[in-house]
This record gives sequence, structure tokens and C-alpha cells, in this order.
Amino acid sequence: MKERVLKSLGIELAEISDRAKAYRILIDSLAYIISITGTKLSVDGVIELLDRIGIRVDKNSVQDLVPYITPRVGKVTYNVIKLYQYEVPRLLSSETRKRLAAYYTGPLGTKIMSSLTRKFIEKTGKSSITIADPFMGSATTLTEAIKSLGIHRIKRVWGIEKHPLACIVAYASLLGVTNGMNSIIDVKCGDSFKIIWGSSVTLDKFFRKGNVHNADVILTNPPFTRWEGLDRDYREFLKRIINAMGYSKFLVRRQVNLQAISLFLMDTILNEGGLLIAVLPASTFYTIYGQGVKTLLREKYYIPAIIQKVTSTFSIDCGFKEVILVAVKQRKYHGKTAFITLEDEEHLNISSLAENIMRVRSDHGVHGYKVSLIDLHKLPYILDVNWLLLFEESKIKQLVVNTIVDRLNEGILILWKDALGKKSIVRGIEMYGPDFFLLPNKYWIIKKTLEDRVIIQNIHTGEELEIDIRYLVLALRRPGLYANRIVVQPDYYFVSIPPKDLEHLPKDIRSYIEWGIKAGTASPAIRSFGRYWYSHVYRQIQTKKPFGYLFLPDKVDATFKNRGVFASISFEKITATKNFYILVNDNRYAPILALWFNSSLFLLLFIYGSRKISETWTRFLENDYLNMPIPNLRIAEDYLEEALSLIDSLKSLTLPPLRHQLYKDYRYEIDELIARILRLHDPRSFVEKLHELLIEVL
Repeated sequence: MKERVLKSLGIELAEISDRAKAYRILIDSLAYIISITGTKLSVDGVIELLDRIGIRVDKNSVQDLVPYITPRVGKVTYNVIKLYQYEVPRLLSSETRKRLAAYYTGPLGTKIMSSLTRKFIEKTGKSSITIADPFMGSATTLTEAIKSLGIHRIKRVWGIEKHPLACIVAYASLLGVTNGMNSIIDVKCGDSFKIIWGSSVTLDKFFRKGNVHNADVILTNPPFTRWEGLDRDYREFLKRIINAMGYSKFLVRRQVNLQAISLFLMDTILNEGGLLIAVLPASTFYTIYGQGVKTLLREKYYIPAIIQKVTSTFSIDCGFKEVILVAVKQRKYHGKTAFITLEDEEHLNISSLAENIMRVRSDHGVHGYKVSLIDLHKLPYILDVNWLLLFEESKIKQLVVNTIVDRLNEGILILWKDALGKKSIVRGIEMYGPDFFLLPNKYWIIKKTLEDRVIIQNIHTGEELEIDIRYLVLALRRPGLYANRIVVQPDYYFVSIPPKDLEHLPKDIRSYIEWGIKAGTASPAIRSFGRYWYSHVYRQIQTKKPFGYLFLPDKVDATFKNRGVFASISFEKITATKNFYILVNDNRYAPILALWFNSSLFLLLFIYGSRKISETWTRFLENDYLNMPIPNLRIAEDYLEEALSLIDSLKSLTLPPLRHQLYKDYRYEIDELIARILRLHDPRSFVEKLHELLIEVL
């Protein structure tokens, strides 16, 4: 019977580790609610109570419930309910908690959030506020905040929770902390996105119909569920609503995550000037989907603080690193953000911490935490990708990051897109079948290169073909092949065949095409492009015109374990595969840029900015390079001849992995020239410090 009742309330039995305890919590919570609200102790009264918070239940189940509730009415105290608030999450099996992302904020987190709320209300002078949690759990955060603020400051409190048992406990706890002020409490059980956004077509319509779910303060721990783990229809619903509500502009590379969508939802809820405090996975601030979140926050919010613990989590039994975001909804610029690391929880003065955050003070004398103040509007792009780096006060940050930020502010460094334009860089050629479209390959070697043709030979059959040079384009293949040379010689050709019928192509080209079909090396292109499959490389070359002298990798090992070079330069104007990005205009600056991207200053910035994302490989897209700092080319122009001379001296050098280059003459020459271009005082001393840092990090 008890199991049937639980199931009738929408509680999946397989998700509950202790069904007897779940039933006891249900009975006691309902008994407490009935006692506090004066609800009629009857079948109809209980049905009406549950219906009011969005739980539909059949009459037979309630008839079974009432005899168990009756003896507990008037016997259950608020202290019991407070215990249940922390027992509910532990009733869920670990698999269920992972699937539902049902991580409830622990005591330290709730105390920090409530103390910050109180300081915010005192600072702003707000009174009669609406406080909310759209992902409420058992309302531990809300009850702690109301207790800290005092009931006299609360005009309304509302929350939404998907799990029925947690929702019932939350309602009971809110009644307890407000001394039974049922009229100011609004609790709903269900899906927050559907309850709040519903079927709204646009953001304007959402507000016109009356946004009853608004708040001056939101305190929450939103669900962290992988997008792939959501039901397909539900994903489609969320995509539609994101587009309708105007938040699709904050999605980067079409990467969607429930975390980001939760923040979009809260943005529609929070009143202007309101406070948002959220426990979030640290990954929010360095993954691709997090880029859109950071853009939203910077555009519409001031962020007084982001808080992390030395131990990784603020939630109960959570297995991944978390942070607490503190944000105020106002577009006006208010200065720096405090990146706070809690080091000693035992001696942590939470009230003092909250006071410092709301006053934006960096009080390093306070026991229990350290602070790094950062202006999020003046970050180099490579650091903006990963805000977790900003918690650190490392030597790299003090020397490298501060130098780059200062030079950006002075205009000595400038973003690539501002210096060269957004169309100055293109990705190399994508090919469907490298063992057909690149020569040499694992079937054909280049036997002889003549002025007007290249003779190739099949490794297995010995067959020779003469390929007219008009059908070949010099290219670089993949960055790993050039990891030890700044100046590279192209040693591959793209096979670039125009879209002509076979009878109009030279005999040996036809023979090569026929070989590709028989050998299967052309199969990917045939499947993808049909009739003129052999022309897809040619078409890209004609459209993109991907020719230049400077080549930047799309993927780099951040450890530089086997790599001595980041960027490569060619003395010929050539192209490359999609594994490279190519500077396609203003190529006279290629020597300056090649030296910059191989300088110790840039490499330290790259290593520092990459490590927290991945201990090994870091991938770049076109937009990443467009937002990279480069020397102001008007200033650097005075050093062009010197840069050309230095590049020429490097053309025959095979460079060892970066750690073995330190203190070599060529490494000093590269770094000192860049230091002079950046107008740094005492370039030699600065370079020595860079090399010391590289020794530490490599």
C-alpha cells in the first residue's frame, strides 16, 4: 500500500533507496502542512492541498494516506522538517541523482548565499522583497535566507521543484520558517521551464501575459544534466523556447546545456537590480556552452564575486567541482569581480566574507580565504575562455597576464580582428580522402618534380603517372609534421581537378581518378559529392582562396612535450589542410606574427590559458584566433626588416621541444625582439623572467 501511494504521487520507486523512510517523511510533512495551514483533515482536504502545489493524486491513494497522517498532526515540529530537508536528497539513489542532477546545496553553501543576500538587501535598502528558487530541491537555501533576512523583509517567496517528495518537504519547511504565513508562499511541483515559460512564443508575449514568476532575489542550484541525457522531444521543446525567448544568440557553436538554459530562464525571472546567487559546475566557465553564459552575464549583469572551495563541491555528495556565482542584474559597469578561494572553512568568517564581496574589497588579512580582483571587461581572449584561471595569483598571471593586459590597454597589443579584419584568416582545405587528394600518400610517391609536371609512382605496382602542375597545389599537411621548424618547405600537393567530364581531362588524371575509385580512396568524396566528387578540393580553393605565408595550428599540445614551434611561415605563398588557419591578407606582416606566436610571452599565455581546460590538447577555431592579441602592426612595422632577417636566420634550424630551447641564442633573439616591439623596459631582464617561468611550467 505504501509503495502504491508513493507511486501515485509520481515518486518512482526504483529511484528511492529507503521507501519506508520516504513514506514517513511524506506523512510527517503533510501532517505538518495540515497543522500549520489549518487544512481540513479529510480526503478532499488533502487532495486540495496537493493540487494547490501541482501534485495530482487519485482519491483511493489519499484515502490510504489519511489514517497515517491523522495521528501525526500537531506532533511534527519544524526541527523535524529541517532534518528532512537534508534527508530527502540522500533517499535518491546515486544513479538517480546523477541522472536528475539532483544535487542539493550543503550547509556551507546555504550560509554563504543567505549571508550575501542579507548584505545585499542592507546595502541596497530594499524592503518587502520577492525571493525565489526555480530549482528548489527541499528549499534549504530559501529557508536559510529567510531566516537570515527576517520574515518582515519578505513580501513573497516562491519555488518550483520537479521531485514530488522534495517539493512537499520544501513547502513544509517554508511554512515553518515563515511561521505559517501561507499567503506569501507559492510552491509548485513540476518542470520549471514549462511552468514559467509555458508555451510563450516570444519574450514580449511572455511579459505581456503577466510574468507572475518574478523575483528580486534568486538563490538556486540548477540541474546539471548532460544535453544528450535528455529526452529528444524535451530537447526540441527547449530549443524552440530558447529561440522564442530570444536567447539563441547566446549559444556558441550550437552547443546547448541545461545549465545555460537554466540561467536564461532565471534572466527572464529576475527583476532589474535583482540579485542572482547560483551554485554552478565549474565547467560553466570554461566549456563551449559557457561562452554564451559569460556573454549574457557581461552584457546584463555586474558580477561581484565567483567563489570556489579548495575541496571541490558546495553540493551534498556531488562529484564534480562547483562554484558560487554572485551576480546583480544591472548593465552599469561597476568594476572588478572578486575571484575567491575558500581555503580554511573552519576559521571562515562568512559575515565578513559577504561584507567584503558586497563592498568589493580585497581583504587579504581575513582568515579562511584569498581574493583575486579581476576586471572581466578587460581580459585577453585566451583567459576569457577559462575563468577558473582567474582564481590564481601565480607568477605567470603577475608577469605575463598583467603585461598583456597593460599592452592591450595602451594599444601596443591589439586584437587580431581589429588589426587585420575578420576576413584575414581562413581555415585550410577540407578533403574527403587524403590518400587520394594529397600527394604523396601511402600509395603514391613523388618520383620526380619538373617545371610543368610531377611524376608520381605507385608504391605497390610501380605504375607511373605524369600529373600536370595545373592540377596540383603546394600545401602543408598537418601541424605535427612541422612541429620543429618555424620556416617550412611545402612537401605535399593537393590534387585540384576542375569539374569537367572525364573525357575533357588529361589521360593520366583520368587514370588517377579511375585508380581512386578502384582502390576505395575516393569513396568518402564519391558518397558526399556525387558526379564531380573529384572537384571538391578545387571548388574550395576557388571559393576560399586559402593562400598565404603564415600558418597556425587548429590543435596544439599544451604541454609542448614534443613540439618546439607554434606557428609556421613559408617563403612561398601556399595553402594547407584544414588542420591549419592561414593569414590570407597583409602577408608582409607574416614575419612579425610568426615571431609573436612563437615568442615565450605568447606561449606562456597559451599554456596558462589552456591547462585548466585540458592537460594536453587545446583546439582553436577561427574566432579564437580573431580574438587573440597580436602586436599593433603600425608600431611593429618599424621592426619588419629585423624580423625578416631573424626569420631568414631560422630557416635551416630544426628546433627541439620548447623546454630545450631556453637560454639558446635564437630563443633570446625571438623574445627580445618581441619585448622591444612591445616597448618593454629592460627586454633582457624581462626575457630572463619568462624563461624562468617556462622552466617551471614545462
